[in-house]
Amino acid sequence: GCRNIQKLTGLVSLSLGSHSGIDARACQLLKEITGLTHLVIGDNNGVGEEGLRHLKERAGLKHLVIGEDNDVGVDGLRYLTELTGLTHLEIGMVNDVGADG
Repeated sequence: GCRNIQKLTGLVSLSLGSHSGIDARACQLLKEITGLTHLVIGDNNGVGEEGLRHLKERAGLKHLVIGEDNDVGVDGLRYLTELTGLTHLEIGMVNDVGADG
């Protein structure tokens, strides 16, 4: 899985489909891909606030798409505000962002 993807040096864009098991632990591995600027995570992966806490450390990430039902939450969205280079953000439905997000 993500441990093997991590070894792909030069990878700048990665798209992972629905139900791929991209949880907080997987996000921790994904943040280590040095050149990654574009990341798409499909629906129903369970990224959660903890996963976004890891992704906020991915310096250079410019384009982030998180599909439906990934438990982004208010704190998860707050973590994303720390991605200073982010120019494109999409968050799907059913992510519990709420008015405070």
